[in-house]
Amino acid sequence: MSKSMEIVRNTELLRIYAQRQRVRLDFGEVAVDLLAYVEIISPDGKIDAIPDVWECQGNLNALWPLIGRRMTKIVMDDDSFRLTFEDGTLIRCKNRKDYDFVKVWGPDPKLETEYPTVLHYLSEE
Repeated sequence: MSKSMEIVRNTELLRIYAQRQRVRLDFGEVAVDLLAYVEIISPDGKIDAIPDVWECQGNLNALWPLIGRRMTKIVMDDDSFRLTFEDGTLIRCKNRKDYDFVKVWGPDPKLETEYPTVLHYLSEE
């Protein structure tokens, strides 16, 4: 049976930290670390890809215009991790089922959710 997890928030992207092996999207009460292949899908359907964050492959320019926009929800399921913005922009990381490549921090600062491992724990409930 397919499991999914949804985090509904209405919070603004405050800043982006680009580090050697991750890109952190800081929404204040929630932060998202992107560690692998990332797609930024604009409302008109244009897809900008960052092939591999961990190996520093790709262009982060598609992320910068998202600063100041509001996230509406995060959905994690067997297919992908998706972060939706109020204007319809979508950040998607497809599930390759081999290692954790997205971490969500918050809203409790001590709470960390790793994707796709979290789906394994959901299936045990």
